[in-house]
Amino acid sequence: MMVDFTETIEDIRLQNRLYISLNGSGSFRRFKDSCINFDIINDWYKFRDERYKQLAIDWCEKNKNNRVRYILSSLRKENKIQNLISKIL
Repeated sequence: MMVDFTETIEDIRLQNRLYISLNGSGSFRRFKDSCINFDIINDWYKFRDERYKQLAIDWCEKNKNNRVRYILSSLRKENKIQNLISKIL
């Protein structure tokens, strides 16, 4: 997911920094720190949340039942990942 986000960055210098941060131990922390330092952390969180939402929708569609249909309907109407999480838990 972090690589996918990095590939969306148009600034080559910044993109290279993010790729470098992904190598080796501690990559999650370095990636987050790089996003903070380059002031793109909110972009990362938005990308991540959208990706998680899509993964949840895909899973629900693959494993349909009445409860899942209700959750999908609510999610599509409200467009919020938190709504899906609270209903599943």
